[in-house]
Amino acid sequence: MMYSPALLLSSLVGAVSAASSLQVVTVGKSGSLSYSPDQLTANVGDKIEFQFFGPTHSVVQASFDEPCTAFNGGTGFFAGMSTNGNGPNPNSFTITINDTKPVWFYCGFPGHCQAGMVGVINVSSNKSETLDIFRSNAANAAKSTTPKQQQGGVIGAFVNPSSATSGSTASTAGSTGGGSAATQTSSGAAPSHTGNDAGQLRGEFALLGGLAVAAAAMLV
Repeated sequence: MMYSPALLLSSLVGAVSAASSLQVVTVGKSGSLSYSPDQLTANVGDKIEFQFFGPTHSVVQASFDEPCTAFNGGTGFFAGMSTNGNGPNPNSFTITINDTKPVWFYCGFPGHCQAGMVGVINVSSNKSETLDIFRSNAANAAKSTTPKQQQGGVIGAFVNPSSATSGSTASTAGSTGGGSAATQTSSGAAPSHTGNDAGQLRGEFALLGGLAVAAAAMLV
């Protein structure tokens, strides 16, 4: 079956656009107790990559009603504790969004959540459930809790934020928290797994980009 160059280019551009759904959140950069950005909007299928800076930080899923407490008895996502001096940690943690419900998160290192290190993906339209209110309630939390093991996302190589806004994350086997992969148990994040899926995605980006250029040349 023959395809016209225009149709081929249109299909490739659509595929690249659909795959370009990675958003990067830096964690504790420049010594701050914060996520940047701390509030994101994401579509179903989008990926959120958390990139950690030292000395020690994490990202843990929470519910709005229980800031600084691991989601649903510890079944939500958890990146493990990332420690690497004061510089960037060699590993990142990536989750995949599977619905548009609000996903609240915090740093599980003692005291960091209470100090305001919290964030949200797809904040609620309910004006009584804002990030500012969540942060204010976190300041009064008695303690922070975390799941027993890393779960709910993919551990991968750290990618320069300036080059990752429309790129991908390179995944490696392993875990910063020392735990095995877990099945999906919470809203907003896809099941945890390890392997070379994200690395394969990077290769697909390159392939699609090359094919798109070739198709464009055929139109000239």
